[in-house]
Amino acid sequence: MQTSRIFVILTSLTLFLLCTPMIVEAGSFGKGDPYGPVGEWYIGEDPISPNDKPPVLFVHGYNSSSLTWWEDNDMYDLFRDAGYQTAFINLHPDKDMWKNGEILSDKLEEIYQHFGEELMVIAHSKGGLDTQTALVHFDAEPYISRVVTLSSPHHGSELADLAHSNWASWLTGIIGARSEATESLQTGAMSQFRTQTDSLAQEIDIPFYTISGNDPGSFSSALYWGRMYLNSYGENDGSVTVNHSKLSYAYESTSGPWNHTEVKTGEFTYPFVEPLLRAEASYHNHEKQGIPYETGSIIRGGEFEEQVETVFNIEPNVDTASVHFLAPKQLENAQLIAPDGKEYTLGDIHQEEENAVFEGAWTHSIEVENPPKGEWTINVEGEPQDETIPYMLVVGLEGGVSGDVKMSSNSADILLDENTLDHNKTSYTIHMDDVLVVKDSSQASLQSRSLPYDQEGAYTITVDVSGETSDQSTFERTFIYNIYIDKNGNKLTQ
Repeated sequence: MQTSRIFVILTSLTLFLLCTPMIVEAGSFGKGDPYGPVGEWYIGEDPISPNDKPPVLFVHGYNSSSLTWWEDNDMYDLFRDAGYQTAFINLHPDKDMWKNGEILSDKLEEIYQHFGEELMVIAHSKGGLDTQTALVHFDAEPYISRVVTLSSPHHGSELADLAHSNWASWLTGIIGARSEATESLQTGAMSQFRTQTDSLAQEIDIPFYTISGNDPGSFSSALYWGRMYLNSYGENDGSVTVNHSKLSYAYESTSGPWNHTEVKTGEFTYPFVEPLLRAEASYHNHEKQGIPYETGSIIRGGEFEEQVETVFNIEPNVDTASVHFLAPKQLENAQLIAPDGKEYTLGDIHQEEENAVFEGAWTHSIEVENPPKGEWTINVEGEPQDETIPYMLVVGLEGGVSGDVKMSSNSADILLDENTLDHNKTSYTIHMDDVLVVKDSSQASLQSRSLPYDQEGAYTITVDVSGETSDQSTFERTFIYNIYIDKNGNKLTQ
């Protein structure tokens, strides 16, 4: 009978050795092959002190692989040293939960047979959706004793909505952010998934625990621009909001001061995760939290060759303007020019992290406190070249009219506070996916028309609003949301 392979983590390389009398597909993780073949699963080192603790399977998330649990992460080490047998699996980094759930279900049976007992699953990010799909839709219930999800977007991610919006289309087409995975993670699409899943999930007697992060860090941290964009939806870890990490029929263990990367890292969350594997089964019904921040966004996008100049307006009484210019390469000269001509350099530059929806993009950022009202300009220069450079500009505004202009979740209607905003001087431009359907329309005209949902599926709606405040200052906002139209024409959204 063939033997399985275990991995031993050394300081310079990972070795795979023959050890157990069971067929286990194994592979080598080299720098040129960061994800490993899909469907392979791996057995960790035997714990130093054998005991009766059940085995733990770690499931990675979007744009990731099993490497994420031990490369720059001590989560595996801590569980092994605590006496747990461990296993890891590689799923598609960019496919939806249906494909990954089916693969995972098949492999769960193999891993169960290897250990001879039920598995406890710890899943990060989209891995929680893959796990629930395997459990509910692909009959993996006999192989699992409990599940812990770490910042899993159980109700989708607004960053996935952004990736499929009109303004992001140039950039996401280049960096691959419009994948099958991000399409499935749109909030409307996830509403459809919840209607297919939740009633069945509640019939399964397997404890489900959720943990979330609520602190992506300050300006200059890698996930800050995601935090800024998501703030209008509530507390978040830079990728997923706390509200969307919950399930009404699951037990929310904790929400702590971690970003989307830290929430899967042992030094931060092991003390919260490990006790759940020993806890009595418990369920708790959680209400969604309110939105604590008065923030809004202005989004732009396009492509350029040697130079691009784009403008946007900031109204009075904005506390902070957080400006982020995303491109597929690092740019040397990105300037923000104030209405009075003062120049700022977008000098905080970093590449998006693993697991990020916009992984592969370079973000050029600056934050301005108490920005003066008026027209602001972004001026970016690139090296002379034959190909165009796609970009997306995200401006986050705290304060101003952010609390006075909101979007209805059930339509493209914009709700204005008539005490501070003049609806007669407000216009709307709407894209469905990448198609322009309304241009510079008044509110009255907008309310008299319906959007052309002509078939079942998910639609990403981008609404650009421009108008005047009561003191005749110009304001702008961009609203993006995703809606799913089912076969009966019903609208599903978060």
